Amino acid sequence: MTSSTPRIKFLDCHVYVLYDNLLGRTGVLVEKMLDTRKLKWKKWNSNNGYVDGLTGVPDAVPDMPDEDTPIEGVFASLDLGAIAEDDEEEEEEEEEEEESESAEEALGEDSRDLARATASDRRVSVKFTVADIPQAFSYFSYSQSGRKYLVCDLQGVLDESSETPCFELTDPVIHYRSISGRKNVFGRTDRGQKGINSFYKTHKCSDLCKALEKTWIETKAES
Repeated sequence: MTSSTPRIKFLDCHVYVLYDNLLGRTGVLVEKMLDTRKLKWKKWNSNNGYVDGLTGVPDAVPDMPDEDTPIEGVFASLDLGAIAEDDEEEEEEEEEEEESESAEEALGEDSRDLARATASDRRVSVKFTVADIPQAFSYFSYSQSGRKYLVCDLQGVLDESSETPCFELTDPVIHYRSISGRKNVFGRTDRGQKGINSFYKTHKCSDLCKALEKTWIETKAES
């Protein structure tokens, strides 16, 4: 990727313990205040399947201007090969397999595309827009966690003032796929497999999603 490609950063959170005459000892969650007077606040996706710019889903918010400008990220200047890496899955009960079918089918289609990549690929150009980056991050979190976690409800600002632009995000949601049936492992917004399914009902993989699925290895350049 180029230096102009925005990175993703979640705000650091701290818990302050305060002593109040009326409330007594209480904890307060504190994080950096985002300057929304200069930077536009935006929700790129939610925990119920909402995707920015997609109609027919809940909680739609206005589009951010200039997000459709293409970006070209080049994943190689040396001899890089793209090799698909298989996921190891735990055995599941029949009921859970049926529940996760929509998510697995969506991910499986991309895995078949990745399998066609070979180590003979010398230079792979990946084109995507700024709006593709948060969606690809959510996809990547599920794929690379062994299909156990999905990070979504991505909201915050895009700071383009620094040399390397950065998404500064806050208050994310983690959907946890529990084989044992545990609920709300990461709080009340954790919808588990249902939340993961909601994401895949509306998510459409970009070229960036497919590139992040690949394992990029450096091989010796030809002499």
